[in-house]
Amino acid sequence: MPGGGARFYLDGKALAALPDQEFARAFFGIWLDPATSARALRSALLKAAAAR
Repeated sequence: MPGGGARFYLDGKALAALPDQEFARAFFGIWLDPATSARALRSALLKAAAAR
């Protein structure tokens, strides 16, 4: 949620919403930061998001 934290889903069902913006940035940065060690996973996630 831009500027407002994160929501987590499993199989299209909401699991949790966390309003902590710092946590959201850090959590998603694990996979989405350009300097991630999981570059292939980052690429796949971004491609999947773009296909939506």
